[in-house]
Amino acid sequence: MGMDDSREGEAPFNMAIATLKRLDIILQQIRILNSIYSSNSIEKQKSHIGLLQQFYINAVPLFKENKDKKNKKEKVGDGSLKELETEILNFGLETKTIVKSGSQKFINVYSSSKERRLNEIMIDLLKRLDKYFMPGRREAEGLI
Repeated sequence: MGMDDSREGEAPFNMAIATLKRLDIILQQIRILNSIYSSNSIEKQKSHIGLLQQFYINAVPLFKENKDKKNKKEKVGDGSLKELETEILNFGLETKTIVKSGSQKFINVYSSSKERRLNEIMIDLLKRLDKYFMPGRREAEGLI
């Protein structure tokens, strides 16, 4: 009985460790991507978007949902996790329309504002993970 209880308790811990290892690999890939490509590369931005989406999908099981006591709305961190999820999963490259001799052509272009937003989202996700793994004293005691 004692042996089975300890194994059941280890399962969530082992899942969290495996998830953190996957997240670390994705973060390493983002660092490599940022150091290799030129700062305004469409290929870099496309890869960055894909890695951010992978990071989010892998991180979701670790986020602890809290209920806002005033309006009973579920939220994580400073904003709604659902809103952030929608933005991340729908995030795409900026498209430019070119009209030439009566025909339209759509091309993907690099966008510094999209790159900045990718970085802001990553920082937000890292803060949420930090809050999950290292909650403030009041949060840990259930006062918030």
